[in-house]
Amino acid sequence: MAEKTAVILGGTVPHCELVRQLKARGYRTVLVDYLEAPPAAKSADIHLRESTLDKDKVYEIAVQYKASLVIATNIDHANSTACYVLEKMGLRAPYSYQTSIDMTDKQRMKTVLKENGIPTADFQIVTSAQDEIRVPLPAVVKPVDSNGSRGVCVAETAEKLKEAVAGALESSKTGRAVVEEYISGKEASVYTFIAEGKAHVILSNLRCVMEDRKTGLMPGVSMMYPCPFNDVQKEKIQQICQASAKAFGLDNTPLLLQIKFEGDKVNVIELMPRIGGGQSYWNIRALTGFDMVSAAIDSFEGKQVVPVYHTPSGITVTNHVYAYSCRFGSVLNLEEIRQSGIADEISVLRAPGSEITSDLSSGNRVCSFVVKGSTEEEIIRKSKAVFAKIDILDINGNSMMRRDMIPAHLRDSE
Repeated sequence: MAEKTAVILGGTVPHCELVRQLKARGYRTVLVDYLEAPPAAKSADIHLRESTLDKDKVYEIAVQYKASLVIATNIDHANSTACYVLEKMGLRAPYSYQTSIDMTDKQRMKTVLKENGIPTADFQIVTSAQDEIRVPLPAVVKPVDSNGSRGVCVAETAEKLKEAVAGALESSKTGRAVVEEYISGKEASVYTFIAEGKAHVILSNLRCVMEDRKTGLMPGVSMMYPCPFNDVQKEKIQQICQASAKAFGLDNTPLLLQIKFEGDKVNVIELMPRIGGGQSYWNIRALTGFDMVSAAIDSFEGKQVVPVYHTPSGITVTNHVYAYSCRFGSVLNLEEIRQSGIADEISVLRAPGSEITSDLSSGNRVCSFVVKGSTEEEIIRKSKAVFAKIDILDINGNSMMRRDMIPAHLRDSE
C-alpha cells in the first residue's frame, strides 16, 4: 500500500505531538513553516520553509506530495489555509473554508455571536485612527485578523485609544481593527469537543493575565486547570458552547472558547474551531484522559469521535516564562529541572539563535512548564521551585528572563 502523506501547517510545540501521532498512524509528515528551525521540524520527515498563510503555495505543496491530509490543529489562520487546500483538492475538511474565515476574522465572528444572542462585548470596527469611536472607555483594541495576543491592547484614555487603534491597524493585514467594550471579571479558556451535535465541555482553565496599565498590553502568564466555576457558571458555559456550535454549524470538531466571567455573567471574548495551544493538550489528557490531538486528527480524517473523558483528577498549572528582547541562547538548568520531577512537563518554545521580540505577546514566550498536584498549595510550591531554578540566556550567556512576568503569588518572598 502506498505511503500516506500529511502536510502539517506550523511547527509549534503542540505540533510535535501532532507529528508523532500522525507518524504512528502511518503518515509521511511534511511540515510547512517559514522558520529555519521550528520545534516540530526535528520530528517531521520533511521541513519546507514556506508561509502557512500562503494558501496557493501550500496547495502546490499538497499536490506535489500527493497529500491525503492537510492539517493544523492549533493555529487559527493555518486552519483556514488547511480548509482552503482541502476544499480545492476535493478532500474532506472538518468544516468549510468559509466557516474558518467566519471564526478567524473577528468582525465576522463577533457579528455571528451577536446575531445569535451569544453574550459578547459590544464592538465597533474601525479602519482609521481618525474614525469616531463610540465604544466607552476603557476599551479593548485588537486587529481583526491577529493571532494570539499580538496587537491586543486596553486603552483607558482617548490618547491611548488613538495610539492603540493605529497600532492594531498596522498589525492587520486587512487594515481593520475591532474596538470593544472592556468587560471586567476573570478570564478563562474552555476546551470542548462537538460530537453528534452535542457540546462536550472537557476541561477549562483560569487564566492569569498581566495587565500593564501603562502600555495596555495583556499577556497571559499562567493557567490553572480546571477553572473553579460554580454550578450556575457551568450551566451558562454549557449553553454558550452549545449555541456557538449551532451558530457556526460545527460538528465533530474541537471548539475552544475564551471567556470572561463575573458572578452569573459569562461573556465570550472569542472562539475558534481548534484545540488549544501550548501544553493544553497535555493538561487535558493528564486530567481527563481525553486525547484532544487524536480527536482533532480523527476530525480531519472524517472519523466520528465519541468523546470519552472523566472528571478532572487533580490540578495542573501551566506557567509561561518570558524573556526580554534578545537573540535566544538557551534555558538554564533545563535538564536539572526535568530530572528533578518538579515539573511534570517542560517545553522550550524557541530555537537557539531565534529573535525574541519586545512586544510582550506570545512572541516573548521562550519556555512553558506544567506542574501537577492535588491542591493549590502543592502546585504553588512546585511552581516557585521551578521559577527559582530556571533562567533564560541570550547567545552571549546573559540572563534575559523577565522575572517581572512571574505572577506575584508564584514569586519567592524577597
